[in-house]
This record gives sequence, structure tokens and C-alpha cells, in this order.
Amino acid sequence: MSLATLARARRGVGWLAAHPRLLAVLGASCIAFSGILVRLSGASPSTATVFRALYALPILILLAVPEDRRLGPPARRARLLAVGAGLFFAIDLTTFHLAIEEMGAGLATVMGNLQAVVVGIVAWLIVLALSAQLAGGLLIAASLPFLPAVVSSLI
Repeated sequence: MSLATLARARRGVGWLAAHPRLLAVLGASCIAFSGILVRLSGASPSTATVFRALYALPILILLAVPEDRRLGPPARRARLLAVGAGLFFAIDLTTFHLAIEEMGAGLATVMGNLQAVVVGIVAWLIVLALSAQLAGGLLIAASLPFLPAVVSSLI
């Protein structure tokens, strides 16, 4: 990767960081339609997991290189935690793709995204303090799985 390419990527990342709401909408849209796109691809669950991870790798590198330069390389413990998180994420993606195959893209997406709502409710029960920010996040997380159905009904 040339220095000019890296500089352009850094400017792009800076622009995106200045627009967090746009990033949230783009990310939510990608997540909401990922089940449909995996289903339409016809790929096996493990193949879809591998290619989704490979397609994300260049973006992760573009985000990690400037951070490593600014903060220095992470400690060994942080790297091991990142590898563990990556393995759990691979398991999560594979089971999501298996669910798409077994019950369909819509229901699998709803089931997968409900985990955020369940975690929020459990956290609320433990802490017994539901802040406005957490309530808003729960509302958004609960409504995102239905975005593809709403969009397809409008078309």
C-alpha cells in the first residue's frame, strides 16, 4: 500500500469519524440486510463467514495502522484478547449463517439482533437504572431487525 493511498484513507476515516450518526445508519443497514445477502449468495455458512471476514480485513487494516502509529503497538495481553474476541465473533457469524440456512434470513436476523435487547434488559435488571441513552439504544436495537421487512413492503 503506497503512502498516498494511506493518506487518502486516513482523510476518509477522519471524515467518517466526524459523522458518527451516518456511520451508525450505514452500519445498521449493513447488519439489517446481511442475512438477506448471505441467503441470496447461496454460499455455505462457513464459506460466508470466511469471505465476510476477508472482505472486512482491508477496512480493519486501514483503521488499525493509524491507531498503531499514534498509540504504539498493543500489549501482548491486548492482542490475545483480540484474537479471542475474533474467534468468538467467527463462531457467532457461523451460527448466524447456519440459522439463515435453517430458518430463513428474516427470522435469523431478528434472533441474532435480539441478543442486544436481552443484554440491555439483563444489564438494567442488574443495575436497576435505565438511562435515557440505554433506553434509546434498546429501542434502536429492537427496531433494526424489522428494517428489511419495512423497506421491502414499500417497494
